Amino acid sequence: MDAPKARATEQGVIRNNMKDIEVIGNNYVQGSYQLLPESADRVRAALHFAELCEKEANKNNEKTSRWYYRASLSEYKSIFDVLKADFKNMGIAPIWKQSEFKETLSNNTLVTVLSKARDLAIHSASLKGNHKKKLWQYLGDSGETPVEQNSIFFDEIKKDMLNDNASYITDKNIAWFNKQSSQWPVFLLVREAIYQSSVPIANFLTVNHKRITMRSSGTREKAS
Repeated sequence: MDAPKARATEQGVIRNNMKDIEVIGNNYVQGSYQLLPESADRVRAALHFAELCEKEANKNNEKTSRWYYRASLSEYKSIFDVLKADFKNMGIAPIWKQSEFKETLSNNTLVTVLSKARDLAIHSASLKGNHKKKLWQYLGDSGETPVEQNSIFFDEIKKDMLNDNASYITDKNIAWFNKQSSQWPVFLLVREAIYQSSVPIANFLTVNHKRITMRSSGTREKAS
């Protein structure tokens, strides 16, 4: 499956409500990916490289941090390339294609623009990754502790960086993403995008649980 794109609408653009990201927690993925072996493998890889990207940035190793930055984005986008294969193996790919859950995923600004950011980072020099220091507030048992550390952030995306195939991404979508990416480093945006993508996928699998169970049962009976 191609990376998420907005389903054709009257506006022809991403239509979700773009609220600022205020908190990114540790619960960054729903259990749905455990049922999707190919997609889950890409999820783990994307998160792994994102963490390494941040660790290298913390140590001010800009070169290696950028290596992991590109690797993380590549694995992130590939989640949606193999999602169709997982659904096909479950026998529910046609249902997913026409579902409201796929449309919800396609209309998620963070999920969709992050996929396009991968293309810019890999295929051009326009999104190299921007290293800078940021002051964080860590909440612990004794209250908030301020910590300043180096992180890698996305460069600002401009409309003229995108090709005609990305016309579904509007100026408002770009402005919203640029605002979030100026506040949150790459590794946390990757984590949040994976979490947000897992929600409609989890809901879709829940609704179609009986279809998956029936197909699995039928496969076992045929094998026996």
